[in-house]
Amino acid sequence: MVLGTVLHEGAHALMTLALGGTVEDVNVLPAFGPHGLRFGWVDWSDLDASGSALALLAPFLAAHVHALAGTLVVPRVKAPLGKLLFFTSVLLPLFDISMLHGGLFARRPSADLSHFEDHALLFALIGWPTLFGLGVLAWRAFRSQWAGLERDQFALLLVMLLALPWLRFITGLTH
Repeated sequence: MVLGTVLHEGAHALMTLALGGTVEDVNVLPAFGPHGLRFGWVDWSDLDASGSALALLAPFLAAHVHALAGTLVVPRVKAPLGKLLFFTSVLLPLFDISMLHGGLFARRPSADLSHFEDHALLFALIGWPTLFGLGVLAWRAFRSQWAGLERDQFALLLVMLLALPWLRFITGLTH
């Protein structure tokens, strides 16, 4: 989980720096705070409203690129490295995408995409088909590493993985 947090928070930090902002604080370890469990955070300054919006969107965009690249690379890599790459370059970004959607639709104030609540329908219209497409590509990458498992076993694994962030918000464990 910490690796996923490093990638997510790193995207915020890199976008902030690329836009000329200042990264004030970075934490990639889970901690309980006033809004419940947080896996990590980045505090930044010196960005205008559009720069802050891009910094908030950075993990969402980076996770899509990361997952797409992972689904294209993993089938070309032999096990055991291919199996490791599947988890780090396909499942982690898909989990993050699902978590970002979950925070938006659960209307959690501390969630990255909560600032785009007025555009939730747009995120759904773009995000869900994209997530489905990445899931199909993930199946191809998965089959390249674990040829013995059936499609329904992979589908169950993927659904469980993508449901975890939603359960996190529904249970109120975090905000």
